[in-house]
Amino acid sequence: MKPFRDEVVISTKFGISFSEYTHGDIIPDARPEKIHQSVEGSLKRLQTETIDLYFQHRIDPKVEPEVVAEVMGELIKEGKIRHWGVSVAPEDYIRRAHKVTPISAVQDRYSMMARGIEKLFPTLEELGIGFVAYSPLANGLLSGAYEKPRIRTSKLWSITAPVCRSSRRKP
Repeated sequence: MKPFRDEVVISTKFGISFSEYTHGDIIPDARPEKIHQSVEGSLKRLQTETIDLYFQHRIDPKVEPEVVAEVMGELIKEGKIRHWGVSVAPEDYIRRAHKVTPISAVQDRYSMMARGIEKLFPTLEELGIGFVAYSPLANGLLSGAYEKPRIRTSKLWSITAPVCRSSRRKP
């Protein structure tokens, strides 16, 4: 990253680990010591002194938003991050955290097929928080890369799952 640092915006996330005991389930972890450990690891791996936008990957129900926001404020003052955001967070969490250290961006699923997050847009506008969509092509469904399901000819009727192809097959 070093040779291109002045030409890019770096955004990354913190706050989850994966369970080796439950087949990779996501485990939220936003304890202050874990956040500090995560940012140091990210800075080292990215070979940079500052992360432009640092997202809390998932809300940790064991850590209050004010605690997370306070740590983000410390990281901003230390120059380790410039801005912070939350991913997949409810309005109450956003409001509570934003009071402690202003949130710059909220990330959530948003596409033509997933529009539930729109109810949060007035709050984001009120607070001056940006929005970053993830999965804007509905996990690829809207990309045109999936084939139509086909019915197999056999005694048992079944529909094959859509198969992602690099280019659409002609009928």
